[in-house]
Amino acid sequence: NAAMGLNKNLSKKLDLIQTDITKVYASIQAVFDYPDEGVPDTEFGEPLLSAIETIDSLLKTAKAGKISQQGAKLAIIGKPNVGKSSLLNTLLGYDRSIVSNIPGTTRDYLEVMLDINGVPVLAIDTAGLRETKDIIEEQGVVAAKDIAQNADLVLYLFDASQGLDGQRIDSKELNLKRTIVIANKVDLIDTNTKFENHIQKISVTNNQGIDKLKNLIKEKLIGDLSSTELWLTTERHEQALRQVKSHLQQALSVSEDLASIDLELALKALAEITGRSEISEETLEYIFANFCVGK
Repeated sequence: NAAMGLNKNLSKKLDLIQTDITKVYASIQAVFDYPDEGVPDTEFGEPLLSAIETIDSLLKTAKAGKISQQGAKLAIIGKPNVGKSSLLNTLLGYDRSIVSNIPGTTRDYLEVMLDINGVPVLAIDTAGLRETKDIIEEQGVVAAKDIAQNADLVLYLFDASQGLDGQRIDSKELNLKRTIVIANKVDLIDTNTKFENHIQKISVTNNQGIDKLKNLIKEKLIGDLSSTELWLTTERHEQALRQVKSHLQQALSVSEDLASIDLELALKALAEITGRSEISEETLEYIFANFCVGK
């Protein structure tokens, strides 16, 4: 059953969309089916725009919804020995990575499931990004860049005691759309040292700035959506709603007879999520109740 597993909030929203479309569809059908009954012309711009607005509000929750179900991919990148593995262990709460002060220790990468303030995250500790003559390590570096490009969020770590210059990675090469830049080891530098506003200051060694970083990770991944609002959780629902929206936009740009076809297609696409037949008894009842047909 397509309706199984639908969040109550999602069901309510879908009902609103269906009602808006149904009213307009019924009104248009009444005009065509009963031309002699003096059915008033349909004003259908407003309800369809209202339905599109509701769809847009739902589509905004799609990314967060998917993350709540499947987890987000979080890549931890940076030069060798800046504290990537130590940060992963701190976020995890116990030692999982190989922590060593020999640059290039994490030659491949480690994947760990974390819960960051209620958000499921698959954290990937990548090999240190640097030029290297070591073949195995070089493969790890290539993998790290690949992981960063496919991650939902990238934590780019650098050693505050070494300064950011010379540690910066070519952002074009990594295509970093979603990145948190983090200065680690701030316990080793003068407290008056200034960094750009967007740089998060932490010390993994003494747990400084970790809670703030967790909050920022959650905010970057799911924004300010509370857990009860993560409505769209599947790719299928998202695609179906995009179809509904497309049909509604089409309906708004054509004549009533053509709009009727688009509205029928919109209801059909909606039925893929709700499991309800696209033209329901409610539609027919609405026609008879509102247009006094045959009276």
